[in-house]
Amino acid sequence: MTDITFKKMQLGDENIVSEFIKFLYREDASGSMNISDDKIAVTFQMLSEHPDYGTIYIVECDRVPISYSLVINFWSNEYGGLIADIDELYLVPAYRNQGIGTRFINYLRESRPNNLVALELQVLPDNSRASKLYESLGFKKSDRNHYLLNIN
Repeated sequence: MTDITFKKMQLGDENIVSEFIKFLYREDASGSMNISDDKIAVTFQMLSEHPDYGTIYIVECDRVPISYSLVINFWSNEYGGLIADIDELYLVPAYRNQGIGTRFINYLRESRPNNLVALELQVLPDNSRASKLYESLGFKKSDRNHYLLNIN
């Protein structure tokens, strides 16, 4: 591994990001996540039309895409600024455990796109490896329960 770069998704990147998204959802151990080409296309369209909603990042190693992350912005009154929710983060298995995820988090922390005041993410309860990584990077487990009401 030599040259790791982070870039925003651009026109022409749709196929590789779509494949990464599908890999992520196939690996989901909970089996509760549903994804379709239509949902992916709407996400691409919404973020293209409303870049203030968030950004899809691509991580490259020697100019070869190896990862993507869907980072969604929301305003927090409590924290007084924009928080970025790292909604999805996928790294090709051959590149895992090499510090690339850490480098991406640090990239967001240091570049603070949109003057972010915080980063947040969710981890499946049985993914202790990811939990340990995020805690080592300074993430604190929330003292709140996370609830979701699907109204579709």
